[in-house]
Amino acid sequence: MSADVSISWPKWSPDKVREMVLAQVGENMEVACKWAEGDARRRLLSIQDPKKGAKYRAGVVARRLTYVVRREGKTLVGYIGISKGTRPVKGAQHIGMWIELGSRTAPAQPYLRPAVFNNARTIVRLVAGL
Repeated sequence: MSADVSISWPKWSPDKVREMVLAQVGENMEVACKWAEGDARRRLLSIQDPKKGAKYRAGVVARRLTYVVRREGKTLVGYIGISKGTRPVKGAQHIGMWIELGSRTAPAQPYLRPAVFNNARTIVRLVAGL
């Protein structure tokens, strides 16, 4: 006795597969960027010196630290940094850079580069979905 079972396989195309993979990697990249943003925020808020900028770092910069994942052509790109915000605060979009790199009046206090570079393995694992 034989059973006639027909299986209906979906029709695959390279474009559909590419879109499915990009969608999954995009979701994974969102998780990885959110994780790296959290680590950068912790590092930013842990900066104790100079005391003069502590309120500014906590109030303006830490609230504006964010990430975005965008598709640029066939590539997914994740950006982490300080957003301009909806209410302009003089220099807010640049202060994150000055904290990271230093200025003539303040030493560098890296928070973003260590959050990314010191955790590269974790970030790659999160993007890969592992």
